Amino acid sequence: YITMNPYGSQMFNEWDGGMVIDQDNGRILTSVIGAGKKNSDNTSSGGVLGEVGKATDTTKETGILGFQKGVQSFSLLNDGTATFGTSSSGQIKIDGNTGVIKSAGYELNKSGTEINLTNATINTPRLWIDGKNSPYLKIADSKTAEKSYFEVGSSQVKMGDWTLDNNGK
Repeated sequence: YITMNPYGSQMFNEWDGGMVIDQDNGRILTSVIGAGKKNSDNTSSGGVLGEVGKATDTTKETGILGFQKGVQSFSLLNDGTATFGTSSSGQIKIDGNTGVIKSAGYELNKSGTEINLTNATINTPRLWIDGKNSPYLKIADSKTAEKSYFEVGSSQVKMGDWTLDNNGK
């Protein structure tokens, strides 16, 4: 991974968070920089790099954020997380710290999908795959349902009321 020595640059050490332009050395320091366009409906489309406050609350995010017609459409944040798509159930959320990729629908109402790359699991409302602990697949009404439509584990297969174990019974 890459680290930055904050003491290696005198300009960075003296920076107070405001805008600093060093034309002689071709450097600019600023807390936010953006590029894009103003749309005919008075919304903006483009990207922002830096710390950005949300209009709905006092939360601030730091990273690279994209906007389409005034609505956030992606973010790559300095905390190791990212989102792609608007804040609907189809939005994709990635957490690089935990290895989890999920749709916003999974988080909101358990209608989407969650993929855990660390634990080798895939979860949806009616399908669960666990490849880490033992090979396991379940299709049911809910994850906690006692009766599943179809279930495959390391030692047996279940289909409705029928069970076939590794002895063929």
